[in-house]
Amino acid sequence: MRVSLDWDRSFAFFGVKLTERGKRILIVAEQGVKEIAEKSLKTVKELTPANTGKLKAGWEIKRKEKSVGGLSYGVTYGIVNKDPKANATILYRGGKTNLLDILEYGTSPHLISPRRFPFLRFEVDGTEVFTKKVMHPGTRPYAMRRTAHLEATRDAIRLAARLQGIIGGALTKI
Repeated sequence: MRVSLDWDRSFAFFGVKLTERGKRILIVAEQGVKEIAEKSLKTVKELTPANTGKLKAGWEIKRKEKSVGGLSYGVTYGIVNKDPKANATILYRGGKTNLLDILEYGTSPHLISPRRFPFLRFEVDGTEVFTKKVMHPGTRPYAMRRTAHLEATRDAIRLAARLQGIIGGALTKI
């Protein structure tokens, strides 16, 4: 998931000559996008199940500035998970997926059978179990990223309206 603020590259060159109000618009815009990203991070962390090991703690914000010739023309805040298991490939129903997608969308009940070994090994109530197959009851969908994305979209619309009000005021002062 990404939250971005971009403007036309030619605007970056114009930005050098911006008035104080113009500079304020850019500050308000970037701060608003950063706040949206921080809120999205909080939402994703809250909705990630706690029994997934390091996955819940693995969420973080990555900031990337876009620039040309030393002049900035945008910024992106990405919500990523640094846990290596988050995006590791998992074979599921003849296709490939990853843990984040399984938790995001859930799974229906399915049969689990060994691929590399002649049996499955796991623990149940402290007892080690060996078996040739297991019927998994399925995983409920947690909708972590979708929920954060919907909230971010609503917040971005409010930020755009706020910026439009500031810009509108700036245009009447020209």
